Amino acid sequence: MNKLFICLALLFAGNICNAQNSTYIIKLKDKGSNPFSLSSPSSYLSAKALNRRAKYGIEIDSLDLPVTPRYIDSIKLAGNVTVLSVSKWLNQVAIKCSDNAAITKILSFPFVLDSMAVAPRPVNNFSNNKLTALTEQFVSNMVNEENSFYNYGVSATQVKIHNGNFLHDYGFRGQNMVISMSDAGFLNYKTIPTFDSLRLNNQILGTYDFVAGTVDVNNTHPHGTQCLSTIAANIPGVFVGTAPKANFYLFRTEDAAVEFPIEEHTLIVSYEKADSLGADVTSTSLGYNLFDNPSFNHTYSELNGNTTFAARGANIGSSRGMIMMISAGNDGNNPWHYIATPADASDCITVGAVTSDSIPAGFSGYGPNSSGQIKPDFASMGANVFVASTSTGMPVISNGTSFAAPNLAGLVTCLWQAFPEVNNRVIYETLKRNSSNYNSPDDRIGFGIPDMKKSFTSLIQQLFTSETEKTGCNFRIYLNVKLTDKMKLYIERKIAGQPEFNIIKTFNGTAPFINRELQYTDDLSSFPTGTIEYRFKMEMGTDTLFTLGTANLNYNTSCTLVDDQILLNPNPVYDNLTMVLNSNNKKNYELKIYNNLGQLVKSKKGSSLVGRNTINISVSKIPKGIYYAVIWIDNKKSLTKILLKL
Repeated sequence: MNKLFICLALLFAGNICNAQNSTYIIKLKDKGSNPFSLSSPSSYLSAKALNRRAKYGIEIDSLDLPVTPRYIDSIKLAGNVTVLSVSKWLNQVAIKCSDNAAITKILSFPFVLDSMAVAPRPVNNFSNNKLTALTEQFVSNMVNEENSFYNYGVSATQVKIHNGNFLHDYGFRGQNMVISMSDAGFLNYKTIPTFDSLRLNNQILGTYDFVAGTVDVNNTHPHGTQCLSTIAANIPGVFVGTAPKANFYLFRTEDAAVEFPIEEHTLIVSYEKADSLGADVTSTSLGYNLFDNPSFNHTYSELNGNTTFAARGANIGSSRGMIMMISAGNDGNNPWHYIATPADASDCITVGAVTSDSIPAGFSGYGPNSSGQIKPDFASMGANVFVASTSTGMPVISNGTSFAAPNLAGLVTCLWQAFPEVNNRVIYETLKRNSSNYNSPDDRIGFGIPDMKKSFTSLIQQLFTSETEKTGCNFRIYLNVKLTDKMKLYIERKIAGQPEFNIIKTFNGTAPFINRELQYTDDLSSFPTGTIEYRFKMEMGTDTLFTLGTANLNYNTSCTLVDDQILLNPNPVYDNLTMVLNSNNKKNYELKIYNNLGQLVKSKKGSSLVGRNTINISVSKIPKGIYYAVIWIDNKKSLTKILLKL
């Protein structure tokens, strides 16, 4: 009865049970009686998705469970109902239904929590295209001057504004990484030359139209194609994207003809699909704040990072280990000048737009979100940026944060490709610390423009470890570092009294870029006492040299070797006697201890190593008194000493 009252109340409010509405979200209470199990996730998550969870220590939880099938079946059988899509993360079902009796019946089910209208009857036209770029003009002159692995052509500036060419030059171009893109469609992606290599190399792993319920996304809308081109274009000398070797899933979630909350739900469903397929990065150039029916409009207070459908779904995607890249929106010059949702999402990366001169674009949406969190997080080139024409495939100039987000998403993908051992949060924090505005973030570009070269070196430093040990006259250094060709690692040393560090060892890197376990032993035998400093530095190419770490040795006891030098202490001795033997060659030794009657009371023999040897002898069971210690080296008597045992 309470549910029926809610339905009737909303009827008068014009939100639900209205004959003008036909699309609803049915919110469910639980996932009870579910045939799927947390202990058998392979039935609903791919091996790649499970590998990501295992790698980063992410537990499978109830959000991952599919919606209970019998709940969906009951909703289908309630009347003239069509199930459009299902969100397991938010535990809700989108349906199409114009039968108020069926809605009333659905609301009476004990497993149903609530219901809300999210769209009217479908309108199949594109006259209200909210995704059209702000400007677009064809490029007449191509740029053919390059000194990087790729000849980027006209896209050189939008790649190099992040030092992205550095990643490409070291071989990180998106190989074996998976990017999911959710948009209004990908018109002509199957035919334009921009994506010849994508098609030839089978880099499109799958597509789905969540609006129409089909697999085809090629004949819908150009916006997704333009966004995809900033990442995947590969026309050398003309136009090259930021991750041209990545793999892609292309999902249509936006009905560009209209704007209703159902699109937020559909966006979440695409995120769930991306997660279950094992995507690493998602790129979303969609945003919602104003709808065709103003009663659905989001207030600024709702954009607090975790309230709207879209923000909640994006945050869950991040909690599953994916990097969620989202455009800030183009309302900077409008009365609503804020970011939209899911750009407000607290755990996602929101990207604003700048010019080629790193100046904030006027149209780029303002932050922060309404909880005060810095948004956008970063900025990328989105003013006078190059995207593909969906008719010719050649680059055209356009504008929008829609292109800033995927432009950066491609480079973030390449960075993560280089450092798969770290999780999405480490990638984010590293980008933040190595962005142009880190020390003074603002509401236009957040922490600024990330530098991929600085982020790369920062991650090498974060993963670098060193250990040292001193044994005799040897100081051993153990290093663990990621290294590849075009890289060198130097061990430098400064001994007491020296003004400068000197290189004492050089390790030359070789491909591939993996963790290397390196060792070096420093011979201390000729050094004076004092502090010995060590420094570990890496050189990349010809222009980058940075310090990985340091180590200090307080060298207080001289290790100068005198052949067969023997030290025996302490004297008097209580429980443990120490014999120190310096030797330039391997020797056999024997220690014999006699009492004053000439009786042997203790002996120990063995072989020494080259260098300083320390041998411990327990004398705790020898009675107090005066003794004689005799040491033989290679069967020759070398030392006789009187010992006082206390």
